[in-house]
Amino acid sequence: LGTKLHQATQKTISKRAPALLKAINKFNSHCANLERLRPPGCSIPIPHPLPTKLSLLREDASLHEDVWLTPSEGEIPRWLDDADVRDGIRALHTFDRCQEEARRLHIERRNLTEWLSHELTVVERAMETNEGRHFSPCRNFKT
Repeated sequence: LGTKLHQATQKTISKRAPALLKAINKFNSHCANLERLRPPGCSIPIPHPLPTKLSLLREDASLHEDVWLTPSEGEIPRWLDDADVRDGIRALHTFDRCQEEARRLHIERRNLTEWLSHELTVVERAMETNEGRHFSPCRNFKT
C-alpha cells in the first residue's frame, strides 16, 4: 500500500478499534458459553476465542476456517495452518509491491531525464540566438 493509503487504513482501524474489541469480547464470551453448554461427547466444533490484540488477529488462522459452512475433509492447507507460509506469502506480496514501485520509479526517472533534456535544449537555443548580447542575471543584485 502507498503511504497515504496505509495512513488512512491505520486511522480507520484506530477509529474502529473500540467497536472491534467490543465485538471480539462478545464473540469470546459466546465461545465460552458454547463450550460450557456443549454436552459431553458432542463432536460439533466450537470456535476458538479470538485474540484481543488487533495485531494478533491478523495471524489467527481460525478466522479463515469455514467449519460452519462445510465440513473440512483432508489436510488443512499449509497457508492456513503454518504461520511461516503466511509470512512467506506476505513477503512475496511485499516483494511484488517493491518491484512495482521500482518500475514506477524507472518511468519517473525516464520522464525527468526527457524533461531535463528538453529544458537544456531550450536554454542552448536561447544562448545561441542571443549570442553577443550581454546578459547578466544578477545585474540588479546588490551585495
